Amino acid sequence: SSLPDDQRLSPEQLVRDLACAGRRARYIPTVDEIVATLSTDTRDGDLVVCMSNGSFGGIHGKLLAAIRQND
Repeated sequence: SSLPDDQRLSPEQLVRDLACAGRRARYIPTVDEIVATLSTDTRDGDLVVCMSNGSFGGIHGKLLAAIRQND
C-alpha cells in the first residue's frame, strides 16, 4: 500500500499482457470466486500453487476443502 499506483501490480494488466503473449490467463477478483473456479476446474494430477504474503482470506484451507468435496 505504500507503493505509488504506477508501481503496483495490476492483475488486470497482467492478464492482458499474458493474453497478448498468447498465454491463457484470467483474473478472478475474490477468494470465494477463486475457490469456486479452481475446485471445479482442477482434475486429478493438477498442481495448484498459491503464493501470498498473508492468509489471503483463508484460501489454502478453503481450496483444499472444496477440492476434496468435489472428489
